[in-house]
Amino acid sequence: MIRDQANGGGQAYREKTFTMTTDSSITLYAAIYDAMGNFRRDSAVTWSGIGLVGVPTGPASKITYSPTQPGSGQIITTSPTLINDTTGTITVTSGALNYIVIQDASGPGGNEIGDLILSAGQTVTLYASGYDRDNNYLGDQSVTWSFIGSTLGTFAPNPGTSTTFQAQAAGNAVIRAITSGGIADVTGNIQVNAGTPSTIAIVAGNNQTGPVAQQLPVPLQVLVQDAYSTGAQYHCAVGSHPRWNCDAWIFSNQCTGYCPDSLDFT
Repeated sequence: MIRDQANGGGQAYREKTFTMTTDSSITLYAAIYDAMGNFRRDSAVTWSGIGLVGVPTGPASKITYSPTQPGSGQIITTSPTLINDTTGTITVTSGALNYIVIQDASGPGGNEIGDLILSAGQTVTLYASGYDRDNNYLGDQSVTWSFIGSTLGTFAPNPGTSTTFQAQAAGNAVIRAITSGGIADVTGNIQVNAGTPSTIAIVAGNNQTGPVAQQLPVPLQVLVQDAYSTGAQYHCAVGSHPRWNCDAWIFSNQCTGYCPDSLDFT
């Protein structure tokens, strides 16, 4: 007979139907009796589970069942010389929230967000998926979203179980999600570069004259920005082609070329 205490003590598990979590454990004892129902001793038997994962197999006179996955079923004993016994129905549910992961999709199918390189204007949807200590998914958790480092853009909604991050400002940061209980996670490094050029303006060197298709006396200085006013200044200096050629839109690049009577930014 499977009991909840040693040496025939406690209650028979066949009389119990109960629920436990993956954070808890139970100890079961295999008590043997003679034909008259008198307790003899605890005896080593083989243990197994029906519908339950992780039941220690023995042989042993007692086991401690510490489930790691949800499920519902019974624990049974097997012996070649004894009458087998079965517990009542044991229902295992997930444990308490232990950690969260910022992912690109909800739940076990999502991937943890590592390093990202984005352009201003791009969006990424983020999910705060929660897990118990045995890595069972508990659902997406309501969190507050923020940056550690530069403020790179906006979150909508915030707070929320998921959010859409829109990159707007160039820089580097990590994104943090934190629950009301203080459980937090951070992404890898998020790098935001300037987006597609939207405007170009001469900011210096424009009050002068010079021959068409020749170098001007004072180099022009222009400011090129994307739709979020993220941009960089470029200079028109001596070069080999009478057009602007700023194909690479990153802050370290310089545009070089002669300044004709019209500016062509590509």
